[in-house]
Amino acid sequence: MKCSRIRTIVTLAVATLLGAGALTGPAVAAPTARADRAAAPVPVLSWIPCHERFECAQAKVPVDHEEPRGDTLTVGLIRMPARDRAHRAGTLFVSTGVVSGVSFVRSAGPTLFSSLNQRFDIVGIDQRGTGTSRPAMRCSTYEQDREIEKSLVADHSGARDQFVRQAKALNDLCVQRSEALLPRLGTTEAARDLDLLRRAVGDSRLTYLGLSYGTLLGQYYAAMFPGRVRAMALDGVQPADRSVRDPLRLDREMFAAAEAGLETFFSWCRRSTASCGFGAGDPEAAFDALVRQLDGNLVEHPGRHDLVTGGVLMGEAYQALAEPASWPAFADRLRDLSMQQLPTRDLPTGENDVLAGYLGNTCLDQETPPDLSVHDRHVRAAVRVAPRIGRFGGYAQVKCGLWPVDTAHHRGSWQHQGPTPLLVVSNTHDPYVPRAWAHKIADDTGNARLLGVRGHGHMALGRSDCVDKAVFDYLTRTRLPAPGASCSIPLPG
Repeated sequence: MKCSRIRTIVTLAVATLLGAGALTGPAVAAPTARADRAAAPVPVLSWIPCHERFECAQAKVPVDHEEPRGDTLTVGLIRMPARDRAHRAGTLFVSTGVVSGVSFVRSAGPTLFSSLNQRFDIVGIDQRGTGTSRPAMRCSTYEQDREIEKSLVADHSGARDQFVRQAKALNDLCVQRSEALLPRLGTTEAARDLDLLRRAVGDSRLTYLGLSYGTLLGQYYAAMFPGRVRAMALDGVQPADRSVRDPLRLDREMFAAAEAGLETFFSWCRRSTASCGFGAGDPEAAFDALVRQLDGNLVEHPGRHDLVTGGVLMGEAYQALAEPASWPAFADRLRDLSMQQLPTRDLPTGENDVLAGYLGNTCLDQETPPDLSVHDRHVRAAVRVAPRIGRFGGYAQVKCGLWPVDTAHHRGSWQHQGPTPLLVVSNTHDPYVPRAWAHKIADDTGNARLLGVRGHGHMALGRSDCVDKAVFDYLTRTRLPAPGASCSIPLPG
């Protein structure tokens, strides 16, 4: 699939977050969020050939937009130059938020954006502190994570104290390695960076595609810079207002969507016996038994991080939900695991930059309660609406609740006041973003057109010719799909 790369990256980021320890430490003051300020110098982009068919650049932007002519950091960019330079229409900025937009454009861009690239430059962004941007947020290596954290299990519902203990050690590393950068991240600052990038490429208004976490950056920009959006398409949407003000509720709603996605996988498996050879007619019971069996291996082999535990399998299942085309392969994986006595896995090494970049930006955006008793109540509620996913990831937000930097985010209205409505694409059964979130974004922005997609999996772009045509027509001509228009993506046979 054209977009499978981003779905894989995004799910790895979320699975990493769900299984990692909480973060605590002394609070560092963050700057007050304001959109109006003295103008920063427009970055001069020096594009150089990279990765055979692309061009790369580092854009210098202010470390602190309150001091626009002070120290700078760089935002990493990758570009596919428009093929028809004589009739170039502008730049399409592509963001996956705190997950590398540079990696996404490099991987999926030549196929996914072939038609748009005729007259548009396609520019992928690594949000400040992530990917190729410098300095990059740093906390721990995977080796250090394994020294700090226990082996991953499927049920963390009683593990609050364990999460906190592990978090203290991890937090020390975050502060030691990235203390100066910690208060300078977040989506508010990223939106200001984006406006400088728009000016750097010479566009009077922004043309933008936000995917998954990149939909947050789009909402921030549209709210903070009214009238500067030419066209903005958002796929796999997360509502910025709820993410900021009620992240625990946001998690519970996401967990419920993922739990429903698991149930859909089990139903598909029962129906599609030719494609799913797992479970002997009852894949749900077989899955739950396999999770217990794999976690049970830790009794005789405590501390083994290389084991495929029930928690590791939950992370794999969560990843598989994003791309239904992968379900036959995942069913084969389940069958193979069920026949192994002590399955193992290769362990990652080096910097855990996925976790560091995610936490460094997301935790600065959110008003996550520091009171651990609130998280206890959240976990109980999460288990009620999502028995498997709630137990696995219920304490994930403890990290942000005890993050060592004060929250700094956009505090104004989320209304979009531009002349062209936003285009919001939403699957009816996305396992990460409930359908209701798309309607909330339409209500919050007050100026959006919904494109409904009857289907499963995370995001729709690159999985349906109908969706691709509607999105690309909008980005190219600012022509919206008709009210009530819809597309569909069937499940695999």
